[in-house]
Formats: sequence, C-alpha cells, structure tokens
Amino acid sequence: MTSSLPFVSIVIVTRDNEQDTIDCLNSLLNLDYPVDSIEIVIWDNNSTAKSKDRLRSSIDQIQPGFIKLIEHHENLGVYTSRDEVFHRTRDDAKYILSLDDDVILPPSSLRAFVAFAQEHPNVAVIGPRVMYADYPDQVQSSARFVDWRWAGRFSMRDSNIPLDCDWVIGCCMFVRRDIFIALGGFDRDFYTSQGEVDFCLRVVRSGSRVVYLPTVVIKHRVDLEGTQTCERLYYLVRNKFLMFKKNAPTLAKVSYYPFYYTLWLPRLILVQIRRQMANSRKMDLNELRIIAIAAWHALSGKTGRYDLDNNGER
Repeated sequence: MTSSLPFVSIVIVTRDNEQDTIDCLNSLLNLDYPVDSIEIVIWDNNSTAKSKDRLRSSIDQIQPGFIKLIEHHENLGVYTSRDEVFHRTRDDAKYILSLDDDVILPPSSLRAFVAFAQEHPNVAVIGPRVMYADYPDQVQSSARFVDWRWAGRFSMRDSNIPLDCDWVIGCCMFVRRDIFIALGGFDRDFYTSQGEVDFCLRVVRSGSRVVYLPTVVIKHRVDLEGTQTCERLYYLVRNKFLMFKKNAPTLAKVSYYPFYYTLWLPRLILVQIRRQMANSRKMDLNELRIIAIAAWHALSGKTGRYDLDNNGER
C-alpha cells in the first residue's frame, strides 16, 4: 500500500566520522515514517579508505538500495557538498531533511516536521531544539536572529511554541525542496560556516518563513565549547564578513566595516588568547596568523575554498 505522506529526502554530509554516521543512520531507521516515502542519501567528502569501508559495510547490512552513498574524490566542504547532494535528491521529493552526521533524531521527529509544514505552506525551513548529546539538559541551538542595528549581532531565543526567526542551525534543517531550487540552493562562496545563515536570510527575504519548532528535540554530538581548528577559525572570521556583505541592508553596511575591524576582530583575538591561557597552552601565533589572513581575505573578497598552509589542513 502506497503511503499518502509526502516524499522526503534525507541527506547527510560526512567525512571520516563513520561511527557517528552509523549511529545517525540507526536513528533514521527507527523513524515513524513510511519507508516508501523517504530516501537517504549520504555524501562522503573523501574520507580515508578505512572510514569508507566501514561505512559501506554498515550500509550493506541494511535493506539494499535504501541508502544511497555518494563518494566524492575531494573534500568540498559542508555547504558546497550540501548544495550538490540537495540537487541530486529525487524530483518528486517535497521536502529535504538535511543532517550533520553526528545528530540523533527521535522516532517522531520527521512526522512532526511534515505535519507542521503541511499545516503552514508558507514555511520553507524548520529547525528543531538542538541539545548537547553529552549535556542533555543544555540547549545548543534554538531560534536564531540577526540584529542589523548592532552590526549583524547573532542572538538566540528559546520558546515553548513555534517561533518565526531569521535562521536555524544547519545540523538539522527541514527544507521545502521547491523553495530551495527557486532560490538557487546554498551559496557556494561560503564553502563551510555561515551557509545556513545566508540561505535562511534569503528565504525570509523571498517572503517565506523560517520557523523554530521546539516540540522536535534532537541530540547533537559536539563539545560544549565547540571544536576549535584552524580551518573553523578561518571560515568563522571570513564568512561572518561575507554573510554580512551579502545580506545586510545598505545602511547597516556603513557601520559594519569599522565595527568588524576595530571591535569584533580584536575581541575575537582576545578570546583566542584567553582560551589558550585557560588551557595552559603556549601562545599559538599560527591562530593569530589565521585570523589575520581571514580578515584580509574578507576585505579583498576571497570566497569559496582556501587551503591553509603549514598545518596541512584544508
């Protein structure tokens, strides 16, 4: 018997994180949603051979053909990859559920997303309440906002009822596929970091809604203080500027340029120094060098992927 529920494509981008990906898949297999109304597509960003072999082996143990694994020959970054895999979902999919590889969904989550979207056809993006997996009483992300009056300051507000907002975190986004296609997908200039902010802001400008749905609660396996790498630091600095440049009202941009270089960047440098001191680390001048490079690239208009030298990171 064919399901009357709309078809949903579930997409996961992963790289060298097979155990979390397998755990995420296991949570998807327990979803209270007809299997003939979903597809699962995994995009692998050039993981090691060992990681890919283990993931393939786990997928092979599941119903053949139920999970599609796309193995790419290079690391395209989070939002270039998501843009690729979103465009490869089935044409008859009404919605796309985009997931990080380290999230765990409760069985009722997909039905809840679909029910809310069906009841509110002007909603294009829905985000859940995201809890830290290792700290289940602490909220990692809820409704997110951008305050253009204060140079694009980010803020977060929780709620017990659905709440319209500016953006939701990208680790779990439920998206109307037709709106995604109409808006041209994710902006590949971001490569990684801030891509979901840019997309959600474009959704709101187009006249559709972005909604935080707190009745759906998921777990995210991330550190309480976040993961710090040179790559993350570079894209945080550069892409915050890029997001503002692409989305801020004209008058807000006038105040943002001096704010970015005289207040936000110096504050970020102080935060990095304090973090190193708190961890009893010697001063890592390479982190300060990365911040300087990212700031220069922000000013000069560098976008997309950038290969960080000296560390061998990408």
